[in-house]
Amino acid sequence: MPNQTNDAGVFVGLPIWARVVGLVGIPGTIALFSVWVGSQAIPRLQIEVVALREAVQAQNVVSQTIAVKSEEQTRLLQKICSAQFKTEDEKQRCFDH
Repeated sequence: MPNQTNDAGVFVGLPIWARVVGLVGIPGTIALFSVWVGSQAIPRLQIEVVALREAVQAQNVVSQTIAVKSEEQTRLLQKICSAQFKTEDEKQRCFDH
């Protein structure tokens, strides 16, 4: 009967990280660690991207509101300016940019 050796006996008593390094080697351990770190970071990055997207959308709404108000104020100032003059040529200067 051939002598059967148990390969698991080599890893008895070693911490789990040493067993992993022994089974998959250093490059495999680096790859597994990279995958684990990446899998931990992706949900956090997704949350940050969603928050940034919402902030940009809110900023766009504020920016559009400011643009509309600015246009309204410009038209009002042009009306006030044109009311001060009597000739059409003078009134037209209020609307020239």
